[in-house]
Amino acid sequence: EATKASMLKKSEILTYVPRSEIPASDTIGGYDELLAFVRQRSLAYTPGAERIGLDMPKGIVLVGTPGTGKSKAAEIIARELGLPLVMFDFSSVFNSLVGASEQRIQDVINIVTAMGGCVLLIDEAVMALGGAVDSTGDSGVTRRVFGKLLTWLAKKNDRTFVVMTMNRIKDMPPELLRKGRFDEIFYADVPDEDERRSIFKIHMTKRGIDPTMYTESEWKSFLKASAEFVGSEAEEAIKTARSAAFQADQSSKAVPTAAQLLQAVEEVSVTRI
Repeated sequence: EATKASMLKKSEILTYVPRSEIPASDTIGGYDELLAFVRQRSLAYTPGAERIGLDMPKGIVLVGTPGTGKSKAAEIIARELGLPLVMFDFSSVFNSLVGASEQRIQDVINIVTAMGGCVLLIDEAVMALGGAVDSTGDSGVTRRVFGKLLTWLAKKNDRTFVVMTMNRIKDMPPELLRKGRFDEIFYADVPDEDERRSIFKIHMTKRGIDPTMYTESEWKSFLKASAEFVGSEAEEAIKTARSAAFQADQSSKAVPTAAQLLQAVEEVSVTRI
């Protein structure tokens, strides 16, 4: 792992996240279907699969509302696959020097391939690739860089698992999302009631709050009031409730009462783009 980290040490585009810094799988809620898919694909990395020449997984596209934990899901995927995480800042590929952008994307591909296995996260891809096919203002640089990426995704059969996240599919080139470049597209929507309960419990437990201290009736009130919440909003409600609890009694461990938590849930603003 130290060798892999050293390969990226001087890179301005790639950031290495070692396995020791990746959170456990039970620290994210609402992604059961995705995790089941990844666990099945993880078998391709076993010696038995290698012996029979099982096709290596290419990766996934994760589309969803901001705040649903898409980037964290990529970290959990790395945990499940037993691979380090590499974050790819795609916007940094583009350079004003003629030919430099094309060389940078090729350098990234060479480095990632030489690592012999990682989860490559291309976060918020719409910002870098939205409208790539129609791009004309940069003398075709964006199209050429995009073309190199497409070719690599289609041809690769190594231990690199690509996770591309985006808030929407609109404006993305359709050929990017064709089967053969990614294994599957997953949608991260506003979590349902059971998923929100799971998310609340994760953030409570993380902060020393026992979820069982609240009655089922109180839980129903929390869940009803948070009907439009994504994960980041649920977390903010827990943080706000703890602040209120500590303000009320600074000798306590900031464990909010049901009333304090419900008030925090009702006060958190829901923002959608």
